[in-house]
Amino acid sequence: MKDEGIIHRFLQLAAALTCAAILTAPLLAATSHQVAAGILYLLFSPTCHQMTERCFALQGYPWAVCCRCAGIYFGIFVSSFVTCRRLRLFVQHSLYRRIWILAAAAPLLLDAVLLPLGGIWQNSASSRFATGLMLGGMLGPLVMTAIAEFVIEVRRTAAIHRCAEAGGCGT
Repeated sequence: MKDEGIIHRFLQLAAALTCAAILTAPLLAATSHQVAAGILYLLFSPTCHQMTERCFALQGYPWAVCCRCAGIYFGIFVSSFVTCRRLRLFVQHSLYRRIWILAAAAPLLLDAVLLPLGGIWQNSASSRFATGLMLGGMLGPLVMTAIAEFVIEVRRTAAIHRCAEAGGCGT
């Protein structure tokens, strides 16, 4: 459990730094640090289309990701403060996990695809951010729990292998 807490804090820090990088890119661009800003924009380019018209702006420069991706990243960050143990009982069963993921994705799918295609709704920067925030917020605890469990399992397996290579572990 102690290892899980340390891993969780590390993941919170990673989420915070990611959100900070999203906002730092336009600030760097606005203060004539084009190379540093370009590196940050480039780091996010594999995961986001970064279409300027779909990005929030800061100091006249677009964020490093679009509104929806920003919502996902910020949702993961905010939800990282939810203790994973509180959700563990709920998400241990695969059916509940599937329902959780569908519930998380439903608003985004409605906003991005179904309602605009039907002519019922025209999404906006705010709706893209809000639906991304919901998705990130709901998936964040699942992802963080999965990463923490993976790291713990890798460390446990490595310890078993080291013990076996050393000729067995004393009990």
